[in-house]
Amino acid sequence: MAGLLMDELTIMNHYLNTLNESLFAFKELLSITYLIKVAKKDKAYDINLVFLRRNFTHLFGIEKLLDFRLFDTIPDFYNRLIAGDEFSDYIKEQMVKSKYFKNIINRLYSIIDLRDNFYNAKDNKHYKFVRKEFGNYTSIDYDFIIKSEYGGDIYYYFLRRDTKARDENQYVLVSVFIENGKDYTRCQSYMTLLEKVEIDRMSHQETIIYKK
Repeated sequence: MAGLLMDELTIMNHYLNTLNESLFAFKELLSITYLIKVAKKDKAYDINLVFLRRNFTHLFGIEKLLDFRLFDTIPDFYNRLIAGDEFSDYIKEQMVKSKYFKNIINRLYSIIDLRDNFYNAKDNKHYKFVRKEFGNYTSIDYDFIIKSEYGGDIYYYFLRRDTKARDENQYVLVSVFIENGKDYTRCQSYMTLLEKVEIDRMSHQETIIYKK
């Protein structure tokens, strides 16, 4: 990052550290499943939430870096990015130099905070599940929204059923960000959280986070 002024260098280093931390957090999430049960009146829904590499680019907002096009030309971009070699370092440096990187920083914070957020927001008071029923207030294609208050911020997690999975209850995280003044749960159907379990498929550890 030669040639940058000190203030710019400080910002770039912060961006780079945040990017690395979010990549590590996402790598951990790839082995995590959340078993979530929600209901409204007499109708219950099972949500088996998983995290997939193929959703990485959209989750991190890479396509919003309009002056960074390397991800269009590099096969298996995610694995190349985390390779830990000189070329992966070069890719990350080019990413954080994008003038649009500041527009995706909240997405990275959301990925970093996700497990703590899911664990600590245990009750319905600060943890709302919404099923899309009455129109759509975003261009994001989703089936459920999780709206969560954590650490003084409001987070929105958009879930969509994974049509490629054999499990009809498997959902994937397709987008996440911190509230920017718009309530995406407006006019939607609020659900009651009945149960939330975290399963680490690597260690086979199962943690009951909430059970009504």
